[in-house]
Amino acid sequence: MPEPLRVLIADDFDLLRQMLAAHINAEPDMVVCGEAMDGSEAISLAESLAPDVVLMDLSMPLVNGTEACAAILRARPETAIILLTSHTHLLSVARAAGAVDALPKNCSPSDVTEAVRRAAAEIVALRLEANLAEPDRTMVRLGRRMGLSALELAVARKLVGSELGTDAIAEVLTAEMEAPVSTGAVRHATERVMTKLNVEPRTRYTLVKQIMDAAAAD
Repeated sequence: MPEPLRVLIADDFDLLRQMLAAHINAEPDMVVCGEAMDGSEAISLAESLAPDVVLMDLSMPLVNGTEACAAILRARPETAIILLTSHTHLLSVARAAGAVDALPKNCSPSDVTEAVRRAAAEIVALRLEANLAEPDRTMVRLGRRMGLSALELAVARKLVGSELGTDAIAEVLTAEMEAPVSTGAVRHATERVMTKLNVEPRTRYTLVKQIMDAAAAD
């Protein structure tokens, strides 16, 4: 069984911290590794405890959430940060600060735990992305932005990064994913990729050119 996700909670309201901690600790795949009462303490604990995810209030004394977010990411860029705010008009500000997600404080407990899982997955994807060639890295970024499924992204990467035909892609993905991938599934995934990425005309050449152009523009 994989190690549970380590979550640091930072909020100046004791009750909210305790409620969040109780919900997170009730999940089998995550655990609260520390609690901070302000932004300064959040920075210190993030460095000493090395959490996977920091769940942090945007408005805190001494050092606010955006300032703490920047400081934590400078020291630990591999940490995922989710900012919480009671002011919904500040959600875009929270995301601009470098957080992978931002939630309103009136969200449900399940919204929080699902956001923690998404944030951890985002960091894993970014780590993998750093080791990819530029066109492949662009494909991953576009895939996340356009909502490609795991199979759709895998098919798109084969279409762009190889000259394999549909049958061969199905065989390779069956081996790589350790699950049967049929030729029909590859065809359907290809169609969905073309639709989601707005590729016109819907040819492999156009898809490859679009991804290469996007990579060159990054």
